[in-house]
Amino acid sequence: MSTMKNNILFSLLLTFSLVCHGQIGNSDGGQVVGGTSLGYIGGDHLPDAFLKSGKRTLKYEHIQGTPYIDNKQEEQNAETIGKLYTSKGKYVNTFFMRYNGYTDNMELSLIDNGIDYFFLKKKPNSWYVVLGENQYKCYEYYDNNQNKLGFFVVLSENSKEEYSLFRKEKVLFKPRVNEKNGFLSATPDRFVKGKNSYFLKYGDKMMKVPKNKKEFFKLFHTKQDLLKSYIKKNRYSTSNQKDLNAIVTYYNSII
Repeated sequence: MSTMKNNILFSLLLTFSLVCHGQIGNSDGGQVVGGTSLGYIGGDHLPDAFLKSGKRTLKYEHIQGTPYIDNKQEEQNAETIGKLYTSKGKYVNTFFMRYNGYTDNMELSLIDNGIDYFFLKKKPNSWYVVLGENQYKCYEYYDNNQNKLGFFVVLSENSKEEYSLFRKEKVLFKPRVNEKNGFLSATPDRFVKGKNSYFLKYGDKMMKVPKNKKEFFKLFHTKQDLLKSYIKKNRYSTSNQKDLNAIVTYYNSII
């Protein structure tokens, strides 16, 4: 790509991306600072990203595990490749791209302009991001008594169907635990993969799938008896992704 074209593309990127030099609050009590700009040092891509835990400041590289969701696209330690599309399915470009499950941010970098990551600006029902077999999309949602804006994995979405199914991925930060009296083993600062949660989309509303089956059926407006019989007959679980896909497909077929 020529320098002029590269500059144009970079300008385009900046219209929907935010340079990561601000601060991002986190519901777990930690705070992400500095962002995700990467520097190329001695052949290794070293993250600038770090977080504050209590009075300590920690770099990602000093924390066990990773905040990024593994989309199993490339060899270990390689930069992952993603494709960006508009909400109408128009291809924008291919980038180095990764999903930070701790901050709930999609990070991307121009492939031929060095490794310098930016946040993809969160806009409801806007961009489609394709990483490996997963397709991500941003939506507004309500969880833990808070209105939020974040990325979901699209499991089923069709404009002709009333209900769509999405998966919310999450990575948690667990601060170190010091050994106490020889009974409690010490553990380092670490990132751990959290349990996936699932959301149903009805119109513009994203609804978290509850654990309680009675509450689950309340998410559906009609034909709840048919749905209950279908789930009971097939012994489906409302916490299993494969079963939820089948349940949503069935419900869309009878309304």
